Amino acid sequence: MDAHRTITEQDARFLAVVQLTLALGVVLYLGLVFVVAQSTQAQEARPDPVQVRLLALLSAAHAVAAVTAWTTGVVAYRWTLVRPSGARPGARLRLAAILRLTLFEGAALFGLTVCLLAAGAGALARTPLLWLNALSVVPLLVLVVATWPSRARLERAVAPRRARARVP
Repeated sequence: MDAHRTITEQDARFLAVVQLTLALGVVLYLGLVFVVAQSTQAQEARPDPVQVRLLALLSAAHAVAAVTAWTTGVVAYRWTLVRPSGARPGARLRLAAILRLTLFEGAALFGLTVCLLAAGAGALARTPLLWLNALSVVPLLVLVVATWPSRARLERAVAPRRARARVP
């Protein structure tokens, strides 16, 4: 079966909409974090030591979860494309891409939630290192831009993997 017949323009459009909506949701949430962090109430709040320790613990948990999600996302993407399946390659590609994107998005949302909690407690203004949690947005945005779907790009993604899957 030829890759040109298995990947359609609909596959590319569908993935473009999915990628755009996932990225846009994260960017809007990042905007919310900035607005809350810049509010007068957040700037003047004094976090208590328990909140600061909890935010440090959440930051550490976020770092572990982010690395795990990014690694799992890449491995799951590759595994989903090469494993034998009765589904057509376009459907497997959509599944693989959505799985990878949602894992990257989960890491980004976790990091932004830590930032939002820190901003609400006033800790973000007092401990700028907590902003590092927001950096987990970068891999998602890079992934969206670097893998922006076109029919040709999707065909290239599927064709080599299908050829490798047939090799004994």
